[in-house]
Parts: sequence; structure tokens; C-alpha cells
Amino acid sequence: MVSGRNDNFDRGDPEVEVAHVEPPSFSLPYQENIPGTVTHISLDRQSLWFYPTRFQSHLDFLMDKLDKLSMTVTPLPISQILPGQLCAARFSEDNKLYRAKVIQHVDRTVEVIFIDYGNRKVKKLNELYQL
Repeated sequence: MVSGRNDNFDRGDPEVEVAHVEPPSFSLPYQENIPGTVTHISLDRQSLWFYPTRFQSHLDFLMDKLDKLSMTVTPLPISQILPGQLCAARFSEDNKLYRAKVIQHVDRTVEVIFIDYGNRKVKKLNELYQL
């Protein structure tokens, strides 16, 4: 069971917090095709990130919100850079802002997982932003 909240959020509200918007709840049926996109497969092939097509509009909404916020983001204070902290970070391949979660903090770098796509990257402390 994959759970979520905010399936009826107001798409016109500029104050919708992008850190806490989740897709609606749904169950993955056994032996049934579910159209969607695999966005990431772990190197050890033990896990993957999958996004059902029926929730694409939710992801598009989040990406639009992040694009609008990208010019006004505030750096995440170093005191808040702890494992589990939600933040925003730019993905190096397209330089766009994405939601991320701190996995580990080592010296002046941080490993984050991009929570909507599943891939991980090492970022500098000054490359993390508040949501």
C-alpha cells in the first residue's frame, strides 16, 4: 500500500507547500498492468522508483511550483542539515530544482535522494535550499 495526502489540494494556491504534497493513496494490485514510468533503478538492482501515469499531473504540478520558486529559494541553514531533512537541490544534469531528502552528511558534502525520482547525488552544503 502506498499512502499519501493532499489529493484534493488547491492547484491555484501559491502557498501550497511543495515539501508536503504527496500523491493520493492507492493500492498496487497483484498481477495487473499499471501504466507508468520507472524513473530510477538502484545500482544493486534491489529497488526502483516508479511513478504511475495517473499521478503524472501531480508530479507536473510540483515541478511547476519548484520552477516558480527556483529564483527565490533560501539556502538551508547548516544547523538543519541532518539525515531525514527535506530540502530542495538542483540536479546537475538539467540544473533544475527538485525535492530532496538528506541521507548523510560527511564533512562539507551531503548525500541526498531526490524523493520524486529516486536517484541520489552528493551535493555541497551550500547547494541545499529550504522548501
